[in-house]
Amino acid sequence: MDWQKIGAVAGVASAALAVIGLIVALLTWLAPPSPFSSPGATTTNTTAATTTAGPTITTTSQTTSQPAGYVEAYRDKELLLPVGSLGVRAYVDLDKPSVRTSGSPAPDELEKPSEFTYDDDGRFSTVFSSDSVKVGFAGADVTTPEQCRDAASERPIGRDEPAGQDTKIEVGTRLCVVTDQSAVAMLEVTKLGPKEPFGGSVTLRATLWKRG
Repeated sequence: MDWQKIGAVAGVASAALAVIGLIVALLTWLAPPSPFSSPGATTTNTTAATTTAGPTITTTSQTTSQPAGYVEAYRDKELLLPVGSLGVRAYVDLDKPSVRTSGSPAPDELEKPSEFTYDDDGRFSTVFSSDSVKVGFAGADVTTPEQCRDAASERPIGRDEPAGQDTKIEVGTRLCVVTDQSAVAMLEVTKLGPKEPFGGSVTLRATLWKRG
């Protein structure tokens, strides 16, 4: 056996293995590191929340309670209180308006809704079944329903107020009335008929406002 040749081959083999090992080491060193093979690698995802603060607008709704107003129901309506006869009265209902006559006692459906009567002695009567009804004198400065309502309470006419010459109720006299339905009426005497045994006729011009 040629030991000299065997030793030469072994030496060549060892040198070859050394070269291969060197090449492998060099390739490993040159290759980029893998994130999956790096035990110390840590990946962190951070989400930033941004809040934009804008102006705050506050709307406040305010409801103001207003008193109920008046609406004109009719204007310058002519009402004739006729010449009476013994025991007969004219019943005036301003809410309708209407003037109806009846003897005494009058039926409830005629008397109760009436604001005043005109009797056979030529007098305005303010004796009513409802305490809410008011009749009073009004001056020339009274023009609104609110003023008229106040005048009806502040300057009431007498319980039985005669109409005619040299009395408080004559041509040009103005009256204010609060009806049993809380409406307000303004009346003006425009004509007085001639004196009769049971009272002369009276013509009124009426305007009425109702609650709106």
